[in-house]
Amino acid sequence: MTIQSITSLIVIFSIAVVDMATDLYSIALPSIANHFKVEGSVVQLTISLNLVGLAVSGLIYGPLSDHYGRRPTMLIGIAIFTLASIVCYIADNIMLLMLIRFIQGMGAGVAGVVGYAAIRDMYSGSEYSRVISKLNMVVALSPGIAPVVSSYIISHGYNWKFLFFIISLAAIIMLIFVYFKLQETLTVNKNETSITSVIISIIKQYILIFRNYRFLGFSAIHGLTFMWLWAYIANYPFIFEFMGVEVQYFGYLISIIVMFYIIGTLINRRCVPKVGVSRMLMIGLILPIISDCLLVYLYFTNALNISTLVICWVPNNIGFALIISNNVTSALETIKVIGLGSAVLSFCNMMFGAIGIYIVGKFFSYGILPNLLLTIVCSTIAVLIYSLLKYTEKHPQGLL
Repeated sequence: MTIQSITSLIVIFSIAVVDMATDLYSIALPSIANHFKVEGSVVQLTISLNLVGLAVSGLIYGPLSDHYGRRPTMLIGIAIFTLASIVCYIADNIMLLMLIRFIQGMGAGVAGVVGYAAIRDMYSGSEYSRVISKLNMVVALSPGIAPVVSSYIISHGYNWKFLFFIISLAAIIMLIFVYFKLQETLTVNKNETSITSVIISIIKQYILIFRNYRFLGFSAIHGLTFMWLWAYIANYPFIFEFMGVEVQYFGYLISIIVMFYIIGTLINRRCVPKVGVSRMLMIGLILPIISDCLLVYLYFTNALNISTLVICWVPNNIGFALIISNNVTSALETIKVIGLGSAVLSFCNMMFGAIGIYIVGKFFSYGILPNLLLTIVCSTIAVLIYSLLKYTEKHPQGLL
């Protein structure tokens, strides 16, 4: 196998395992709330803090991987993730679980940031978008399969801690693969070894990147999209519970949602060479607005049930697939420091997501309505930002 193929497979595996840490876990949120005798909004903080850890760590891993290489940075992050996953398995109170989930996020942040940066080292342009769509399609199998497994485990009386045993085992296997199989994809400047010079260089790069209004615009779109997505992920089990769905069916419903995300990645792979990255991105931004506006109407007319909910989520998740593949491509095309740019995108992903979960948690008693309104507001703002970027496209600020 080529270096590109091996690297792609390891990136897929690492991101899938990191995603599994949330996808397996999220189904068990009501069970964990009952176990620790806390409110659902409290146990949702274990996801929010995990996302904060992901966000903060990404800002560190990205520039470190630009200076020291993708491989050593991946090893450090995956080692932290593995150790934290093991501690999560033995956590005996909610405060400890929150803390360790934060540390787990600090380790997990390396997968998306450095993994996608490594792929960007090898591909560019529409080819990068097509490769990312392919990777996202495969990685999406994790949130498609994990909830089904989790639902089965919880519904058959197993303790929620068994989920962390599975995550820990997968993390150990992943660490072994990264150590023995991952090859370096970046040519590193061996002369720059001083930590002081590295820190100064990173600060300068951050100053430059935050002066690039086009990259900041795409980063904002990225964050706004993940704000409504993570709010949904944290609230899925409670939404289904409010609608009277039994826990053993939670995973199957989420798998249906994921299936349409995979369909969206297939559509993007086929259409982006002909339609273009720009148009596919705009289509993706509009679809969630249409979807959730219809759901708001059904909500206020008392016509919303689990069937209409899943059907209306179809364009929502297809649109999400189009946004992610094409917005990341558009963002990274505006800069040269890919690792740092990937880190900023990951920061927006996780930090905006943590805020989204917090907002929905504040209105926990209203069921699905806060999620619907949040999606509409975030997507509308994203459309306005992208329209502004297109309007100013004739006056580019240039590459970093």
